[in-house]
Formats: sequence, C-alpha cells, structure tokens
Amino acid sequence: MILLRSVLRSVPGLIVAGTLLLTSACASAPSGSPPANSSESPVDAAPAATALPATGTPYAEWPHSALPLTAAPSTWPTLAPWPSTSYPPGQGWRALAVVDLPSGALHTAVLQNNLRVLRLHTSGPRAVFTDARGPEGKYNEMIFLADVASGTVRKIYTATGRWHVWEPVIDGAVVYWMEGKSEQWRIRSLDVTSGDLCTVLEGRGDPSYNLTVGDGRLALVRRTSGASDSIEIRSLTDARLIRTIETDGRVYKVALSGEAVFYSSGKVDSAGIMTTANAWLSTPSHPAPLLVAKDAYELDAHENILTWVSDPAGHGRSDQVMAARIDNVAPVALTPTPHGDLTGSAWPATGDGFVAWRSDWLGLKVPARLAVWSPGMLTAVGIGGTAAVGMVGVRDGWVVWFTEYDEYADPPTPAMIAGIRVADLAAVLNRGG
Repeated sequence: MILLRSVLRSVPGLIVAGTLLLTSACASAPSGSPPANSSESPVDAAPAATALPATGTPYAEWPHSALPLTAAPSTWPTLAPWPSTSYPPGQGWRALAVVDLPSGALHTAVLQNNLRVLRLHTSGPRAVFTDARGPEGKYNEMIFLADVASGTVRKIYTATGRWHVWEPVIDGAVVYWMEGKSEQWRIRSLDVTSGDLCTVLEGRGDPSYNLTVGDGRLALVRRTSGASDSIEIRSLTDARLIRTIETDGRVYKVALSGEAVFYSSGKVDSAGIMTTANAWLSTPSHPAPLLVAKDAYELDAHENILTWVSDPAGHGRSDQVMAARIDNVAPVALTPTPHGDLTGSAWPATGDGFVAWRSDWLGLKVPARLAVWSPGMLTAVGIGGTAAVGMVGVRDGWVVWFTEYDEYADPPTPAMIAGIRVADLAAVLNRGG
C-alpha cells in the first residue's frame, strides 16, 4: 500500500508537526525540466588516439606540456590500449599524469566531530550524507549538508520516533531520503532554502532503501516476494508512477539520465551478500533491460554518458573504471586492470561531460587521488593536491568528493568535503596541466 501526502513543514532550527493537503511547495520538482531523451543524441566520429609516452615511464618524469590531453571538442576517442605489464612499486602508472589546480580553485568544508560519511550524494557545490557511526554502521537518524562554496557543514534533519534514515540524495536545493521502522517506510523531502519538509510517499513492507532522483524523476526499488526487485520510476512533481522495470535479482545501484535508467543488479547468497552483479540499461524506446556490462557494481549516468566499475575478480581485486554512451553502449576502459602493487579505482560519477572517480593508480606513495576524464580527452588524468579521496559526485557545475582523515600526511589533514568548479577543471585541462 502506498499513500501520497504531505505532513510537515519546518522553520530554521525547529520542526513543527501538522496535517496538510499536498501543496505545490511539497510537490514541485527542483528547478528545471527533464531534458529530452539523450539516447537520441547523434553519434560523433572517433578521432585516432595520439601516441602516449613510452611504456614504463613514471608519470613524474613527464613534462606536462608534452602530454596530449584533449582532442576535438565533443568527440568520443578511441583510447590507446592499456599496458598489461607490471611496474616497479611506487612509480605509478604511465597513462595517469597529474595536473595541478590553480590557486584558489579547491574549495573545502571541514567535517567536525569526526563525522564519517556513509554515502555521499552531490548537486552543485552541495553534498548530503549520513554519519556512518549509526547502529551497525548501516544507518543513522541525522542528515548533514555540506556546501563547499561557503565552506559550511550543518545538520539539517534528525529523525525521531525510532525512524532511521538511509542514504539521502540531493537535486538542486531539495534533499530526498528513505526512512523506515518496523515494516514501515516513507520517502521524505526537504527544501534546504525554504525549509519545506514533506512526506512524498509512504507504505508498508520491506523496501530496499535504494532511492535515486534526477531529471525530474524518482527511482524507488521495491522488494518482491521472490528473489528479484522491481524499479519504480515516478514523477518528482506529483509522485505519479511512470513505469516499472522488472530486474533479474537484487538491485545494487540505480542512476537516471533523462528517461534512461541505468542500474546494477545481481544474486545474493544465503547470508544476504551480493556475489555477482551486472549493469543494465532501460529506455522508453527499449524498455526491456539491455545488458551493458558483467561484474559491475557502482555506476552513474548523466546526459549521454554511462560509467561503472567492473570487478570480474570480485571483492575489489580488479576494479576498472569503464564508460560508454547511452546511444552506443560499446564500452571503453578509462583505467587498466589492476596489476602489481597497484590497487584499482572506485566511486565513478559523471556529469557536465566529465567522468570522475577515486583512483589509486599512482602507487602506494600517493593514496587515492581524484581522477577525471571526458570524451574530449585522450587519457585520464589525476588532479594534483588531492589525496585520500573517497566518494565522488559530478553534477550541476561542480566536482565534489569526500576526503578521508589522513593521519600520515604532514601535517595530518582532517576529514572534509572538497570540490572544484567544472569550469576551473576544464580550463586546466585545456591548458594541458
């Protein structure tokens, strides 16, 4: 059973309970209208890849000006084959050069009180998350909002009455999340500028707590009586059901791009652990899910770009970042398969024409830098001045990520949310570093 209603309105620092009819303030979607289906975008011709530096050359020895970073605008290049040989420990991988940001381009918001980010979701300079120190490390009653443009972090919501919060998401100025208790669930929204707090949907049963918003739509994963989940696509304007996608297993992650739905799903064992997962794409013109990639878990989609992490060996032993177009799902590898002492990559995100992720491809001496790539670039690059990068988001003109507490830095750096404007990033890449 699902109900549609509005129940609360908040004022700064205070939540006032009451019963209301559904109002335009609660039901309206974030500013902007859904874009046209990006799967209809024309196919660009792929330019020939420029030769990369010689195999085995440590990135630190490359003159940045000699590295070919960009191709013709709005193109999708054929990348050079990745090397399969191992390299000496600590030297790094030849195809991930480092470019440095200009002074003042990096924006940060320091996390106080040892906050631990469970999962980050971003829109523009804003990021929302829960504190991972909740019961069993799975949930918490509080939602936090960071804004790297203003350098602030604040608590914006606390659940009461034994309700627990799962993985909030943000679209513009509106935060959405799932909360539940005792076989009950509800989806709530909070406009962080007006303070409007609403219940968008509620029901009974066992939800997956997997919620996604984007392009005027909401994706809700519903548990079924069998071993497979269904994905409901609803309008953010009035919660109207647009369509339902039946999957082949339990859903791990969902991403929305226009009317396209990109998701990973797989089988779970008797202990409830997902052992394998595949990435699928469903569009209104081709609603039957298309298998995009096997052994894929984390993923994202925006405009005409799909990105995901492929891990055929399982348990993070062979993480490789991939990308494809919605209108042509032939994948390209943005990183090679891990080898030697170098670990893989994680948390891919896409938006504003870029793919960004946490990359460990610089060896053990440089922990987890931010890496980026766009279809106009011939190779991925690492971003100088970033380290201990966790989850990443790209949306609405900003790349934003979580930086973990780094006790080995000199001096140690605190946990923080960091970000750069896409315009600043593009300017650096167009100059070649």
